[in-house]
Amino acid sequence: MFELLILAIAPAIFLAWYFYMRDKYEQEPKRLLLLTYILGMLSVIPAFLIETIGSIILPVSDVLTLALYAFVIVALTEEFVKLSAVTIFAYRSKEFNETMDGIVYCVVASLGFATVENIHYALQFGLATTLMRGILSVPGHAIWGGLMGYFVGRAKMDKKNEKIRIIQGLSLAVILHGLYDFIIFYLDPLIGLIMLFALMILSGVTMFLLLKKAENLSPFKKWGPPIPRLVRFCPRCGDTLVYIQQYNRWYCYTCKEYL
Repeated sequence: MFELLILAIAPAIFLAWYFYMRDKYEQEPKRLLLLTYILGMLSVIPAFLIETIGSIILPVSDVLTLALYAFVIVALTEEFVKLSAVTIFAYRSKEFNETMDGIVYCVVASLGFATVENIHYALQFGLATTLMRGILSVPGHAIWGGLMGYFVGRAKMDKKNEKIRIIQGLSLAVILHGLYDFIIFYLDPLIGLIMLFALMILSGVTMFLLLKKAENLSPFKKWGPPIPRLVRFCPRCGDTLVYIQQYNRWYCYTCKEYL
């Protein structure tokens, strides 16, 4: 049981670390990331309630109702609650100050959601399902969250078109997530698996391109990545300091101050 839980949690932790490290010019405070991750985990509760009520209101009887269930009841609900997990605190924070931050926070919230979901499926269906979800579903949540996060990040930097960009990001995530679920629910397992891998590759490439674009849009890029020297710690918060070569000074990402 312990090994099964590790397998259920490990993919989400690895992907969260990966996207955190890709934010190489101005990394986010770990406390806010942890809070966003926890909110993502808690967002499973309203999603479960909405999906349960939705399945009662809209019982699946044909292809049309199946599509509505996949895209509206499941995908829209889950992507909306994950977006809400970001907008409660992280989006309003002064730490959210570049497009890349939208990707990082939305990915972390999505992986919080995926962690709880994966534990549930692991305990219910066992090892084979856990491994398959670690290859497809968990990366899927990260990619959908990241794609949505790119537009959320652009929204924070472009107040004039803020609502439009958030809707764009949410819509893209819902379409990809809904298509993923519809393939699982409707198609033959072998054909469905092939289509799922194709969908994941296409989505992953798009995510990679937007990730590079977000890096290029970073206002902190001109400083270059922080260069660590001998380890020092902030006297206020105790977090690790980094050395900014351009200014020849130590910087605390948590306090957002030079020391």
